[in-house]
Amino acid sequence: MFDPGGWVTMFAGGIASGVVFWGIAQPAEPTATRKDGICYLTYGRPVKILALAMILLSILAIHTLLVADLSHQLLAVFATSVFSAGTLFIAYQVFLVRFAYDRTSLYFDSPFCKDQTVPWENLEYAGSVPFLRANYLVVTGIGRIWSLGFLNGHDELGSFLQGKAATLLRPTEVAGT
Repeated sequence: MFDPGGWVTMFAGGIASGVVFWGIAQPAEPTATRKDGICYLTYGRPVKILALAMILLSILAIHTLLVADLSHQLLAVFATSVFSAGTLFIAYQVFLVRFAYDRTSLYFDSPFCKDQTVPWENLEYAGSVPFLRANYLVVTGIGRIWSLGFLNGHDELGSFLQGKAATLLRPTEVAGT
């Protein structure tokens, strides 16, 4: 028999997958948007569309969880939880976090850390998570700032940090010298 619900679900899943892969395949701009000497790191339209698509897919995953057979419930809870957590992280970063910098300061704004401006000297650590295609900065007064690879200006920030490292890193004192 023909099942229109199954056909519609497969079609919607195919369209959503196409949007996801299109968003992932779009390269970020290598340079940040500049205004008054400040470099603003922003997400482009493809990444914003991807984040919206992920929200819709999370809703679909929750619906699937609710209608899953009892024998598949544990797997459905795990898959839905992991995907929804990733979706919340991406949506939070794309729509609610603002990050900028200039030669002297970092500028950061989020729902949990309102409108912070700190000097570069507050940078404690810079690290990366290759699996997420992301770098992060640990900054006194702000916490961890994520710089995802999809962020316009991500490459430029990396180059800037390499140049800034020489002035931020202090040589360790060696006994007897």
